[in-house]
Amino acid sequence: MCNDWSENGSSDNSHKKSNMTLANKHCHFLTKKFDNVSHHNIDLTTVYDKFEESCMQANFSEILGFANSKSRLRMIMLYQSAASESGIVVGTGNKVEDFGVGFYTKYGDGGVDISPIADLLKSEVKNASKN
Repeated sequence: MCNDWSENGSSDNSHKKSNMTLANKHCHFLTKKFDNVSHHNIDLTTVYDKFEESCMQANFSEILGFANSKSRLRMIMLYQSAASESGIVVGTGNKVEDFGVGFYTKYGDGGVDISPIADLLKSEVKNASKN
């Protein structure tokens, strides 16, 4: 599942658009290659904007909190999608991301049912993908 976030107030969204384009290409490739893969592009911007507005009204305006909230909102949508498809949420974090640096949001992109590549280094993930 890909999420399309509008970034209001940002003068340059080219890297975000590029990431979305790449993500959509990957999703297209996977849905063509595997019968058990589906792709849903869900725009959560309106939901997030309402959340941000409610936080601002309550004077909960910490910027870092908002960045982590996006990841947590994606997690909520992933679990809803998985439940609707009788599936699970599979993590894509590698050894450094999940257990080295800890580069994930607790209860966000780190909130998964299984994490099959968590013990692999990034170089090992790349090598495994070639097979």
